[in-house]
Formats: sequence, structure tokens, C-alpha cells
Amino acid sequence: MGNADILIDVIIPIYNVEAYLPQCLDAFLSQTQKRFHAILVDDGSKDSSGAIAKNYASAHPELFTLVQQENRGLGGARNNGLKHAKAPYVWFFDSDDFCAPRAIEHLCKAIESNPDTDIVFFNPIIFDMAINAYQEWHDAPYIRRIFKDRETISPKDEPRTLELEASVCRCLWRREFLLEAGLSFMEGVCWEDVPPHFLLMHKACSAVFTEAEGCYYYRVNPPKKKQITSGSGKTRLDIGPVLSEVHRIVSDGSWKKREKVFVINFLVKYCMWTLHSTDDEFRRPLVDILHAFFHKFHLPFGIYYFFASKSSMKDRLCFSLFRSPILYRLAYKRSSSGRIKRMFLFVKRLVKGRA
Repeated sequence: MGNADILIDVIIPIYNVEAYLPQCLDAFLSQTQKRFHAILVDDGSKDSSGAIAKNYASAHPELFTLVQQENRGLGGARNNGLKHAKAPYVWFFDSDDFCAPRAIEHLCKAIESNPDTDIVFFNPIIFDMAINAYQEWHDAPYIRRIFKDRETISPKDEPRTLELEASVCRCLWRREFLLEAGLSFMEGVCWEDVPPHFLLMHKACSAVFTEAEGCYYYRVNPPKKKQITSGSGKTRLDIGPVLSEVHRIVSDGSWKKREKVFVINFLVKYCMWTLHSTDDEFRRPLVDILHAFFHKFHLPFGIYYFFASKSSMKDRLCFSLFRSPILYRLAYKRSSSGRIKRMFLFVKRLVKGRA
């Protein structure tokens, strides 16, 4: 198969995943459709991952290319992989995950049915290793509602896409669209998927959704690898520069107030999940980070959000709490959660009583 037949470049960052990398790469060897090429980016692995990747690239050069670099983190590995991509479409794929044998076949069919679409959405499946069970993706019902009775949408005209799970792995991306949008992942921080999510949803002109199963299996609770999303320590503070980048993106004059409402809907849930998952040692600086971010949204927008958002009353009150010059400090201690909850319930009853 010549380069002209390759439709998808799969970018696979690799770092200390020797226990799961063979399953990931074997999944691509088993594909029923070979119109892809995988760019393996060894991000300075300290275990045998680099040697495993090298063996696959040597044995199957028509399917795999190995790129080696000093450790730059997941964002740096993805950025480097994108520089080597040449195919019309790009798929970011984490090296501890895997896919079914017909994944490439399904994705190629979606592209061929919708030529030049910017994004192909699909629903990953969660593989929970702790209970050895498969679960539906977090927002699967929501994306089905977005695409209900529609084969294609324009994400930039459908702000509900801003609330979808911020994972670049759950989509196939037109490479030229990524370059035109100026995609670049933050390096040296966790949660680097979040800013690009808003940037790309805001700029994409076209997207399709395929219900094909098995395109992506997302591994959680692996016993031999600590995942980024499971950390509860200092890495949680990486949300600071991430939120600053988000604010830079949404401060672009092309963003409408209604679109920002959907961004805040996502971020309130995301930030509260982060706060709930953070060790007490880092809770106070994290609360200060959240306050500094939400306080950047001026009072008129805060009022607009409170009344225009269709999110839960709890989420709207959380946004108001963290915007407050004083009340946000209630979240310094985990023991304050009960008082905050009672305050939320009081305000909720008050608002309902005046409705």
C-alpha cells in the first residue's frame, strides 16, 4: 500500500507503558483495514517501552514509525507526532489503551461518507480493570442528543459540543483543520486536552458522529500504572496554567456570551471534580486558583450566566461562590462542605420561593 492510500496517521505517545503497549500495538496489527500509519513517539521511557516500540517499527515499517525524544510529557509527544503526520486525518491514541480490529475500517467509512469533515466523533468504551468490566462513555447520551436526526453538524454553531468530554482521543481530526486552528498542546502540565477542546470546537465547521463500537477502549484503574487523572497531589495544581490558557482562548473577540456559558458549564463540573479529588495539603492553593480564574469573568457576565445557564442550580451557585471575593474561602477546608451545601439549599429554596 502506497502513501497515497493512507487515510489516517495515528499518533501514539509512549512513556513507561511496557505492561500495556503490546496490546495497543497488536490491536493495530489486527486491523481489517490497513489505510493508516502509526507514529510511535517514545517520550524518553525509562522502562522497556522504547525497545518494544522499536521492535514493532522494525518488524512492520509499513505500519509503524518510531520517533524518539527526551521526556517532554504527553503534550510534547503529541506536538512532535503531529509534526510528522502527513495523512489527511490524525488520530491521537494513548498507548495504554486499545481498539477493536474494525476500528480503522469504521473510521475510514465515516470519512468516505463525509469527505473533508473536520471531526469524526465516536463514543469510546471504558474498560475498568478494577472490576474487569466495560462501561459506556461518560457523555454518550449527550452526544447522541446533539446529533439526533442529524448526520452532520457545525460545532462552531452548536455550542453544546463545548460541554463534551475534553479528550482528543475520542475524535478523528482533519489534519489541515488542526494546522489552520493552530493546535498546540501545552507541555509540562497535566490536563493538556482541555484548552484544545474549546479551541477546536469553536473553530470546526463540520463534524459527523459514528455509533460504530470498538473504535476506542479507554483503560481505567490499571494496577501497574498510575494514570494522570487518578493523581490527587501536586499535579492537581496544573489546572492553574490550563485555566489561564482557557481564559486566553475564550477572551478572543469572536466568542459570544452564550458560548462562554457552555464553557463555564463544563469547567464548573470539571473544577469541582478536581477539588473533590485533591489532597487536603493542596486544597487551599487549588481553591485560590479556581477563585482567580472564575473572578476573571466580570459581574455582568456572572449575572448573565446565573440566569441564562441551563445547568443545575448547584453548578450556578458554585460559579457564584468562586467568583465571590470572600465566600470562596469557605472551600478551603473539606469540613466546610456541609455548610456550603446547606447554603446552596437555602439559596435554592429562596430562588424557588421568588419564582
